[in-house]
Amino acid sequence: MYRIWSNRPHLQPETETDDTCDENDVGGLGKYSHKDTGLIHQHYVEQVVSAGCFNVHCTESAEAKHKTCMRLPAKRVRHGRQNDTHASMTAYMCRRELFRSIQISHMPDPDKRTRCPPKPGVRLPLSQSTRWGPQMVTMNVDLTSPDAQRLFLHPGARIARVELLDLVCGVLGMAKSVASYRALQRLSWVLGQKLCSPSGITYWSTDSEYNVFRNSAGQARRDCLLLSGTENIPVTLPNGHVVTRRTAMCCQAVCFITLGNLSLLPHHAIPARLQSEVNEGS
Repeated sequence: MYRIWSNRPHLQPETETDDTCDENDVGGLGKYSHKDTGLIHQHYVEQVVSAGCFNVHCTESAEAKHKTCMRLPAKRVRHGRQNDTHASMTAYMCRRELFRSIQISHMPDPDKRTRCPPKPGVRLPLSQSTRWGPQMVTMNVDLTSPDAQRLFLHPGARIARVELLDLVCGVLGMAKSVASYRALQRLSWVLGQKLCSPSGITYWSTDSEYNVFRNSAGQARRDCLLLSGTENIPVTLPNGHVVTRRTAMCCQAVCFITLGNLSLLPHHAIPARLQSEVNEGS
C-alpha cells in the first residue's frame, strides 16, 4: 500500500490513503471495506504515466484476498512454531480449495433439488390421556345415545359429537336423524391436528402438537380459512358514511377428519361434487 500524504501542510492526514487534493475526489457512498479507510487510490494521471492503466494500484482485491488466505486459516488451525503454523495454514487452504472445487463441479444446486411432497392425508391423530396411557380419539361409541352425542371430541377440539354428525350429514346430503347417525357409526373416523393437502400445502389446528415454539402460551397454531363466496353488505366507515363492500366469511380450523368405508353407507350415493375427493373409499 502506498503511503500518500496530504499536500496541505497545515492539516494532519486522517488516513494513510488521503487524496493529494480535493480535485481528485470522485464522491461515492463514503463506505469502504475497511471501515472509514478507502483503499482505492484515485491518482488517475499518475497511474497512467507510471503503469499505463488505471487498476494496477488498486489494493482492494489484494486486501480482500487476505481475509481468505490469511485471516480465515489463522482462525482454523492450531498455532505453534512459525513453520508449523505456516504449514497448517497452507494445508487448510489446499483442502478448502479442493472441496470447494468438488462442491461446485459435482454437487447439485440445493435450490434445484426436487423434494417429494408429503403424502396427502390427516396426520397427528387426536389423543387423550387415560389410565391405560394415551388413547386415540375415535367415534366408536353409540352415536344414537344422547349422552354420547353431547360429549366434546377433545379438549383441543371443542365441538360436540352431535354437531359433527350434523355437519357430516349436511356434506353427504343425509337427513339429520337418528337413522343417519346409526349409519355414520359404521364409518371409520380419523380425527387429526394436521392436514397435508394434495397441492402440498399443510394446515394445522392444534394447541400442543405444532413442532415450532410460538409463544409462552404453548405451541399453538390454528390456521384461518376463507370460505368460498362473497356477499355485498353495507359497511359504516369511521366518518359515518355507509358504503357497500364485498365481504367474505372466515373460519378457524378446529380439527381435520378422514372418513373411511364410505361404501358401507346403506342406500346412499356419494354426492357428485364429492366423487373426485373419494380415494379408496375414504
